[in-house]
Amino acid sequence: MITPKPRASGWWLEEDGLFNLDDEGRSEKQQCAVAASNIIRNFSFMPDNEVAMGQNRHCLETLFQCLEDHVTEDEELVTNALETIMNLGPLLELKIFSSSKPSFVKMTESRAVKAVVKMLQSSVKAWHCAAAELLGRMILNADNEQFLMLFGPQIYKRLVEMAVDRLLKVIKTPHPMPEICRKATLILENLVSEPQNKPVLIAYENVFADMLFSETRYTDAFARILYELTSRPSNKIAPARGIWGM
Repeated sequence: MITPKPRASGWWLEEDGLFNLDDEGRSEKQQCAVAASNIIRNFSFMPDNEVAMGQNRHCLETLFQCLEDHVTEDEELVTNALETIMNLGPLLELKIFSSSKPSFVKMTESRAVKAVVKMLQSSVKAWHCAAAELLGRMILNADNEQFLMLFGPQIYKRLVEMAVDRLLKVIKTPHPMPEICRKATLILENLVSEPQNKPVLIAYENVFADMLFSETRYTDAFARILYELTSRPSNKIAPARGIWGM
């Protein structure tokens, strides 16, 4: 009589396990993971489920691990994970990752935030705004602020870059409502007036100069932007260091 060798339950899903004997097995496992993530995503839209899901450490660890592996994971799987965490965002307490609740992935508060921050730089543009919105929802919980602030400069720099890129696209694209473009240039003026933004925005100096000469409707606005960008931060009425005047 042959006695089967004892196997841990997790062996079935390991690389040499039953479901991973070949590429087809791996593909089937991936399809199951995407289907499961879609179900969990749908659950998160139901208010009655939010508290239970937000307090389930295993669920949250799995979702954040999907974000962490967004470069190699299936795009739909990552999108589902991102949308699920967004739905739970206001109720999410990062301290759960250092609680006494059983851990399966050994996720930490820092790893979770870092996973979201990396999504801001991903190759999938649709994830950029979603990740930014998730950060905004997470920081609504005051207990999360200390963990997010560790990545504050990195987050702030990327958000300003995203804002400028999108505002320039709005201005350059013909719009049926000119007021929208005018407001976009006003936002740019407000961004450049903050001293902490100047190191990021100085990289756009040539772009702003091109807009000054090509977009005649907003010549005055971009002249003010360039003047503000190159003026001394300590004295707004001081002469500009650059070549741009009022």
